[in-house]
Amino acid sequence: MTRDVARCVCGGWGLTAEESLCRPCRRAAVDVHGGRLAALLARITYDHRGVRLHWSGPGSSPEAITPRVRLSAPDVGDPHGAAIELRWFEYWVDDQLIAACAHGASDGEVLALAVAQAHYALATLLVHEVGEWFTYCGRQVFPPHRPDPHFPLDEDNGPDGNGAVVLWLTYPRARAAATVVGVVEVQPAHGRGGSPAAERDPLANSGTAPGAGKAPLLRRAPAPCPVAEPTVGPASRAGSGPVPGQAAAPARPAAAPPVARADVGTLPGQSLTLGPHAVTVTAPEGTIVSGAWSPPGGRQETEHEAVEWALHDIHRVMVLSELCGLAAHLNLDGVPVLAPEPGRGMPGVPWEVRLTYDG
Repeated sequence: MTRDVARCVCGGWGLTAEESLCRPCRRAAVDVHGGRLAALLARITYDHRGVRLHWSGPGSSPEAITPRVRLSAPDVGDPHGAAIELRWFEYWVDDQLIAACAHGASDGEVLALAVAQAHYALATLLVHEVGEWFTYCGRQVFPPHRPDPHFPLDEDNGPDGNGAVVLWLTYPRARAAATVVGVVEVQPAHGRGGSPAAERDPLANSGTAPGAGKAPLLRRAPAPCPVAEPTVGPASRAGSGPVPGQAAAPARPAAAPPVARADVGTLPGQSLTLGPHAVTVTAPEGTIVSGAWSPPGGRQETEHEAVEWALHDIHRVMVLSELCGLAAHLNLDGVPVLAPEPGRGMPGVPWEVRLTYDG
């Protein structure tokens, strides 16, 4: 995979897409700002259900300071066996945090970037775990390990380390302006009826994010998901979630879901209910997340298409359940820094989430 080459602020060459400073400047910045940055990062913590957040320290090659995530849990191939440790984002090497310090960023601005990086690292691990455990008729629905022709050096990873699934997180600009975390956008889901070319530019007013995949061939109309306490509605496939104050779209008429509950495998401790109107997931700690089934399209769907859409709906709610748990346990100074669910304002930094399925 070729990478763009740029110049450092000192005028030297040799930067890649993940770097803001050349190697000598980065080392000098770590010498000057490494202690301050380490003290700031120590304020951001996460330890929940065997997942822990760490940070690489000054001196790590190539002097980048980035999030590292550890997961201690049984392997999917031996769910009742001893816990194993998974190291996530172990090789993420960009220098945005130390470069921000070197360019005079305030403590709040550095914390903003660090929280966004930690959120993304943790969230992609949780999406990975959903991919490992979410099965239909004994087979993984969205295998997280899959050869990717566009990433030959990461042949089993895909853009996010999650095969076909790509996660996009958004911290809305207007509402986040006065909060700790600034703007980092990770792409909204593709609309089913619009132009794929137009849908692939989600970052016009945002920060960096992975590349988008192709829009799926199947098309269904957008439908806001009804939200009722204590449930949380995930974004619809057209990229629009529930809007506060907006009347919910009529639910699909009561009918048996196209997928039998007995055929679906979930994460350990996760409870799944497939009702006539909605998918409901209960996390091990009791948090309930629910999302409506996508309404049928304008044409007659085949049985295979109906099952495919149902599996997408289930996957979205399973992922959202995990991300709400993440939001409740990603702490700044011991207090949750994110809003408890996507699309919700204070307390905490507001965030939104979209998934695409051909990364």
